[in-house]
Amino acid sequence: MSAITNMIQQVLAQGAMDQMSKKLGVSSNVTQMVVQAGLPLIMKALSRNAQQPQGAEALFNAVKDERHNGGILDQIGDLIGNPDAGEGNGILKHLLGGQQENVYSGLSKGTGMPSQGVQEIFKVLAPMVMGSLGKQQREQGLDVSSLVRQIQDDESRMEQEAPREMGFIGKLLDKDGDGRIDDDLKSIGMSVLGSLFKK
Repeated sequence: MSAITNMIQQVLAQGAMDQMSKKLGVSSNVTQMVVQAGLPLIMKALSRNAQQPQGAEALFNAVKDERHNGGILDQIGDLIGNPDAGEGNGILKHLLGGQQENVYSGLSKGTGMPSQGVQEIFKVLAPMVMGSLGKQQREQGLDVSSLVRQIQDDESRMEQEAPREMGFIGKLLDKDGDGRIDDDLKSIGMSVLGSLFKK
């Protein structure tokens, strides 16, 4: 588990996970499944984005924005209550682009949570990830290169700890040209989904 995902999991464990579950009408176990897949997926998308031309600089500027200073971690209850009032939609559109529906549909199939519920959770997770990065950037004085290196190191750590599961996450992010991930799911196998969500 990366430092960022660990920080967010600790915040969510303080009642926020149950709050999300009650709002969505699902068990806390199902919510946890989506969170455990969603956090590394967002981190992987950030890493990919930072490797694109001007991507690293754009990410650094976003992290330095005062909206991402880490304060959101102390206001998580309000964000869960109204995800659309946060920065989630904009962040996810930038990171996932046209793959948003593929991601939500894929995790819905793997967890049993309705796609809309998966999207609601992602609207909460995305600002938390950016807020956590902003908090680290300020506390550690990270410049653009060290920030990107930290994100990539976190991704590498997760790849080493759970290579098959991160491979599934990569499949969700990879475009296949038809807007569907059915073939990807079949090729990976549902057993990988099970091992991912049991961690």
